[in-house]
Amino acid sequence: FTVVVFNLFFLVLGVGVMETGARFLYGPPPPYGFMFHPRRIYTLRPDSIGVSSINLGNNKKTDILFTVSRHGLRGPTYAPKQLNEFRVLLLGDSFTFGACVRDEETLANLLEPILDTCVADRKVTLINAGIGGYGPWQQLDVLEEVGFDLKPDVVVHQILMCNDIADTLRRIDSYPRAYEGTMTYVLMLLKHGGVHVARIHMGLMAHSTSYRAISNNTTMLRLMLRLVSLNRLWGRRGLPEIRPSESRPHHLEVRLRKWYPELEQGWRLMKADILTIREACKQRE
Repeated sequence: FTVVVFNLFFLVLGVGVMETGARFLYGPPPPYGFMFHPRRIYTLRPDSIGVSSINLGNNKKTDILFTVSRHGLRGPTYAPKQLNEFRVLLLGDSFTFGACVRDEETLANLLEPILDTCVADRKVTLINAGIGGYGPWQQLDVLEEVGFDLKPDVVVHQILMCNDIADTLRRIDSYPRAYEGTMTYVLMLLKHGGVHVARIHMGLMAHSTSYRAISNNTTMLRLMLRLVSLNRLWGRRGLPEIRPSESRPHHLEVRLRKWYPELEQGWRLMKADILTIREACKQRE
């Protein structure tokens, strides 16, 4: 028992020293606007403020704050729909969300006043339902869980082939042969680690500078995945093996002249998800 206590003491001490050093070098962790979601893996945290870190090159970056409403979407909380109000819901990924821009610079905020001047007798409201890293299968869930409750008159679905096929494959534990490493490892950890691992990860991302640094390192993420796969207390044994990414730009994968089976499968699944979104909207006309 004494040995266990001493080991725990030195473990806590080591973690504390590491976190103190990280905060001395990098400062406290910035706001974290995400949380675990049982179906979509992760989502925006309602009534919160988050940060998008933008890499400017030459080891420079800038942080941009974003606001999350009570609905769990970027932007303001919406009151009940008015009789003379025309609502447009924008569904998509980080391009719709506005990952690299301020709240007032998102597509929804820039388009709303332009469209509002085109309609004389009705107030036009644009709702930003984009969430970075989401594929059509997750976007459908956003639409059904939150979007339809806001009573949109029109749903505009933004699709980005170079991302959406990879995001679709993630649902079946697959991925293209060239992929973005950090995102792939983090989402695999959250999906297969179980609720407890996912919540611990999200909590540490919100409160620990050192853990955020570790989470940006693909080697450390590989190790964390392996530890989770071996732990019987949480997670599932036998995590899918993630082979190294092939050395070419992952966002150009869909431009290959000859598609390999994973891309073909991702395209078929993505197309089916998009058609399901269309049918869900038609049922509410």
